[in-house]
Amino acid sequence: MARHPSRSARSTRRPHAATSAGYIRTAFFLAYDDTACEYLTARETADAVAEGRTVVAAAFVTPYPPGFPVLVPGQVIGKEVLAWMAALDTM
Repeated sequence: MARHPSRSARSTRRPHAATSAGYIRTAFFLAYDDTACEYLTARETADAVAEGRTVVAAAFVTPYPPGFPVLVPGQVIGKEVLAWMAALDTM
């Protein structure tokens, strides 16, 4: 059975330019490999970002409320996202 050309191209394509948004597919599958992940608490994440480390989400982060993802696998976690999530926690 032949594969649909656009489907196989889409699944193997890699972005050519660097991006701070990350790569959801790679991060999603790496999250299942415990040797590729470091699990951090909220405080540890904030400290790592403040120290200048690049911290990448390994899973969807969906606070409730509001109930929609604020981080997706592969997304670089920044100070702005951490501040927004902290504000949600204090409401």
